[in-house]
Amino acid sequence: MRNVKVAAAQLGPIQKADSRQAVVARMIDLMRQAEGCDLIVYPELALTTFFPRWYCEDRSDADIWFEREMPNAATRPLFEEAKRAAMAMSFGYAELTPDGYHFNTSILVDKSGKIVGKYRKVHLPGHDEFDPSGAISTSKSATSSPATSAFWCGACWAACSACASATTGAGRRRFACSACKVSRW
Repeated sequence: MRNVKVAAAQLGPIQKADSRQAVVARMIDLMRQAEGCDLIVYPELALTTFFPRWYCEDRSDADIWFEREMPNAATRPLFEEAKRAAMAMSFGYAELTPDGYHFNTSILVDKSGKIVGKYRKVHLPGHDEFDPSGAISTSKSATSSPATSAFWCGACWAACSACASATTGAGRRRFACSACKVSRW
């Protein structure tokens, strides 16, 4: 049996005004603090403020929080740092596909900086209707079709497996990554 050293990287609050570059710099700082670990795990929607807490009449207003490619210009330094540190990583982000689908995506990146696993779920925590009192209910859930309303949904979790031999260096192993609701609510 081989031990795998894992770092849990809690980013803390990310403000609306924080740029992707600023958030990536924070993620890189946490990775450097975890030097010597085999894997660092960042939270769901790691690259942005936890935007599902805000209601939008027009869902396209929230598209600024979604990544259209991964890695991209803002996130590439994180992938390069993972390669330099020979550290695998997992993090979640909001993804907008070229065909217009919104996903809450979680990826597993190996020690060479390559994505080796991706899980897309259609649910993001949030609200399916506006509450003028400002009360936040985490129990609210919208049933949605991935083709029509993959954005406003309630709490859920799911996991996927990816072959991560390159991630841990431990030969052929199964490794789980998950996209789930975290305590950032």
